[in-house]
Amino acid sequence: MSSSLKTCLFSASERLLLEAHPLPLWIVDAECFAIAFANPAASRLYGYSVPLMERSNFLDFFSEYHRFTFIERLSGEINECGTFSESFCHHNNMGEQMAVELHLSTILLNNKKYYQVTAIDQTDKIHFRELMKEENNRYKTFIEQSVAGIFCKELHIPIEITASARDMVAHLDQHSYISECNAAMEAMWIRDMGTEDKSFSLSGLLKMDAEGTESFIQRFIDNDFKLQNAELHDKDAQGNTRYYLTNLIGIVQNGYLIRIWGSQRDVTQRRQIEENNSLLAHLVEETSDILVAADMEYRPLTWNKAAEKISGIPATQILGRQLKEFIQLEYKSGTYDEVREIIKQNGEWTGEASFTRPCDQKKITLIITYKQLRCNEKALGLLVTATDITERINAESRIRESEARFNEMADAAPVMIWMTDENNKITYLNEKWLDFTGKDIIAFNSEGWRSLVHPDDLVPSLNKYIAAFESRTPVVMVYRLLNYKGEYRWIQDTGMPRFLNEQTFVGYIGSVVDIEEQKQTEEKLRYQATVLENVSDIIITTDNNYIIKAWNKAAEDHYGIPEKTAKGVRVNTAMPALFQRVSFELFNETLVKFGSWNGEITIELPNGNTRYFHFTVKKIFHDQNKLGYVYVGRDITDRKEIENKLQKSEKFYRTLISDSLDGIILLDGNGNISFSSPSIKNVLGFDAEEVIGLNGFEFVHPDDIAWAMESFQREISENPEIKYIVIRLRKKNDEWVWCMVRGHNLLRNPYINSIVIYFHDDSLRKQAADALKESEKRFRALIKDLQIGVMMQNAEGKTILCNKALTDIFEVKEEDLIGKEIWKVYSDVVCEDGKNIAVVNRPTFKVLQTGKQVKDFVMGVWQPHKKERIWLLISAEPLLNENGEVLHILCSVANITERKKQEKKLLADGMRHQKQLTQATLDGQEKERREIGKELHDNIGQQLTTIKLFLDLAKSTANETTLEMVNMALKGVGDAINEIRAMSRSLLPHTLSDLGLVESICELTDSLSRAQLIRIDFNYEDFEEINIPENQKLTLFRIVQEQLNNIAKHAEATNISVTLRSTIQSVLLEIIDDGKGFDKKTVKKGLGFTNIRNRAELFGGKKEIVSNPGEGCYLKVSMPVVFTPASTLHNSIN
Repeated sequence: MSSSLKTCLFSASERLLLEAHPLPLWIVDAECFAIAFANPAASRLYGYSVPLMERSNFLDFFSEYHRFTFIERLSGEINECGTFSESFCHHNNMGEQMAVELHLSTILLNNKKYYQVTAIDQTDKIHFRELMKEENNRYKTFIEQSVAGIFCKELHIPIEITASARDMVAHLDQHSYISECNAAMEAMWIRDMGTEDKSFSLSGLLKMDAEGTESFIQRFIDNDFKLQNAELHDKDAQGNTRYYLTNLIGIVQNGYLIRIWGSQRDVTQRRQIEENNSLLAHLVEETSDILVAADMEYRPLTWNKAAEKISGIPATQILGRQLKEFIQLEYKSGTYDEVREIIKQNGEWTGEASFTRPCDQKKITLIITYKQLRCNEKALGLLVTATDITERINAESRIRESEARFNEMADAAPVMIWMTDENNKITYLNEKWLDFTGKDIIAFNSEGWRSLVHPDDLVPSLNKYIAAFESRTPVVMVYRLLNYKGEYRWIQDTGMPRFLNEQTFVGYIGSVVDIEEQKQTEEKLRYQATVLENVSDIIITTDNNYIIKAWNKAAEDHYGIPEKTAKGVRVNTAMPALFQRVSFELFNETLVKFGSWNGEITIELPNGNTRYFHFTVKKIFHDQNKLGYVYVGRDITDRKEIENKLQKSEKFYRTLISDSLDGIILLDGNGNISFSSPSIKNVLGFDAEEVIGLNGFEFVHPDDIAWAMESFQREISENPEIKYIVIRLRKKNDEWVWCMVRGHNLLRNPYINSIVIYFHDDSLRKQAADALKESEKRFRALIKDLQIGVMMQNAEGKTILCNKALTDIFEVKEEDLIGKEIWKVYSDVVCEDGKNIAVVNRPTFKVLQTGKQVKDFVMGVWQPHKKERIWLLISAEPLLNENGEVLHILCSVANITERKKQEKKLLADGMRHQKQLTQATLDGQEKERREIGKELHDNIGQQLTTIKLFLDLAKSTANETTLEMVNMALKGVGDAINEIRAMSRSLLPHTLSDLGLVESICELTDSLSRAQLIRIDFNYEDFEEINIPENQKLTLFRIVQEQLNNIAKHAEATNISVTLRSTIQSVLLEIIDDGKGFDKKTVKKGLGFTNIRNRAELFGGKKEIVSNPGEGCYLKVSMPVVFTPASTLHNSIN
């Protein structure tokens, strides 16, 4: 696009905005798709230069298939706002395919229609979709490979979250299904249920009976539809007890539960281990031998009952203290220091020792064993076992038993035990430690304690232990330890230094207790305390004397008494409203007798409002000791108000039913009447009491009783096919009346337990319906054999009736049209000028909106299956009700496709003939021009030249009197010769055939510039004339000549721009002047513009003129390159 045309189409600011647009952007001619403007972003994306794009056609970027699709979608789907968006496949200058999303909008520039097209590169987005698909596959793989059973239970009918647990269980069993489950879940189900049926009922999933399932779901509801690590147990198919940890989370939307995600993990093995550990702990505590854990300073960390009995020292006194503070051990095979040294060197020592028991001064002899517990070659503590061998007879036997029990109990201890030597190297880990961590002492010393401690707890725990070890003091650490499952659990690690009798440090011994449940309990207690403080219920506790001990925020708000004031006050003083309806004595008597009391009270709030509360009072026990009472008051004001409204509503509806025009009866499963509304008298004349106890079918006409009983049975089986039936019922005067009867199955409703039957007198509607059926039958018979298409639409625009002629026109079946809106069935509809017809302008839609008839409307409907357009002549007539509203539309449709084809053929023949006449006329004009030019040059020009020679001869003999006259004659003859030569060249431009079109136009513009003093710029850089036929060159030359003459005569212009461009398929000529311009609406078109249009149309081209007063004139002529020899046209005319 030339810079002058860009200036004509856009202002400078608009052009800058378009060029700076971040997305690829084109301005495309709406008629021929020629690119009028392309911005730099388009050039960067596609790799073509901007000038090359602006000489190209927009369709060149498409493949053949997408080019056809683009044109088809554009003609059929551009919406009423003139916009269009869709994705297509383009190619760049390297031939690479690109996925682009095109956004097209219609714009007007200088009263001409253009498309503004922007493109978004979607190639990377498609690649991103592939990546997302791969990510989804990885997620599915994770689910399938999970050890835990994972499932999703989808509710195809959601349930309100306010439903009761019982209703929710029943609803889940009936209206939910398993939409997802992994292989682990399927395997667990088959193993436990002994079947491959994967129906996954709720009771089966929860491993509970009906009562247990309901209780579990109630917990699920109370916990805001979330449950974590809920333990369940059940017998599997082999009769073995199995334990499960179940997690559930409900997905709630808009107050409805729509699906449940869950997981189950079999923890039977862990549960068995915990039970075994509990048993072992009991055994250790009840054993008859001393089993003590001590630190490296020989301070006991544990002290079992046997140690208390044998030593006479209670555990509460000795734990954490030096043993020598209470007794002095004497070793048989060495001194105190020697034993400690042996323990230090060997990590253990076994031998005989004795001491004097402080309580009775009895000498006790023991076989005692010290064993260091080590970690990373460091002693952590001591495990001490001892057997009382005071009775010398059993000395040897007791020694063997003590050793055996030590080994057994140390490994079976309920806590993890570790020992280190004096260098802080682990020397012992019991079986509980190995079971918890999965690492034996070799692996532990290799990898270290640090690898098992949670990173957040490592530094503080390590610093604390090192400080204690260096100072030889006990240490207690709480941190998270990694178990064999890869899970971190909270533990309490207690370490004690171990010393020999001579106070030689031999390391540490420690015990590790799993306190994960304790942590969770603490967290739960903190949570419960927060909940109690923030719940809306009043919660108060008192002691056994009814003195208030706790008074939550809700109590403060409702009673207006701060907690500090309420505490220490008797409950009947702080809460007088509680004892307005019952005396304090009766209240106390009820609590003592039954352990609880409940009742409703009314509280006057400080702001003057009245609230209703339901209070429950219960005893509080701890270890079977009564601590006091808890008072829970729930605000039931809203419920009270609803109850009052319900009472009023019930009175209203009872009155309404008694005066209703509908009769209402309740039937049991056998059809017997158990209830009748008083309104039955309005319909059948019976009093309500007269029909109770009778069978409802006694009132049905004999001809209708089979239909009535069948419908009744379908309603009982909850499988009704219709909503109502119309039958005859017997009145009290034995007359029969047509009634519309409806049934509603409420047999499962515990409050009604009946089939509810509604009926009303339907005689008038039945008569009208029968008359309408007869009228419709006659109408259908009338239109059946009509040769034109007829259809009827209802007030919603849906087709309710059509004849065979209509289905033949559209070549469809009747069911393809019935019940559908015709403008949605056929969306591609145009008028006779080819423009798309909006839905609001189509005949039947107009009738619906205006209520007025539409006659003889012609439109073309595209039929995709035939790939052609059929032309229809449509008339639509509204059928109105008494209020003037449209009830139906009666529409006639005639197929005029053949008539349109004949008209189009006649028009095409006429245009072809007109083109032939025009070409003949132009050829005649050119011939006449050549003859006149030749005559002027060869005849008149020669005669004038002869006259000039005679005058030159006469000049040589002329006297002074005649010389001036001769000179004037010579000048006039010379001017005439020059004028005739110029006319001859314009009529017969010899340079066109000799030099070509460009040189001919250059000569033409040069002569005009010299004669008229007009500056003419001729731009032909993008023009190649080698492929343009001669007759088309002549046409272009004549158009340029005609327009330049027009400008010279009328425009008063000082500057003219002539641009000639060409592509492989087309030629574009643009002429712009800065003259005075004109108004196309008021200026009468002259012969010059008519000649230009005729010459352009002769070659299938178009002419466009843009001009306004004071703004000059812009002429654009475009035509395809078509080689049509003149001889061919002459032959066709002849």
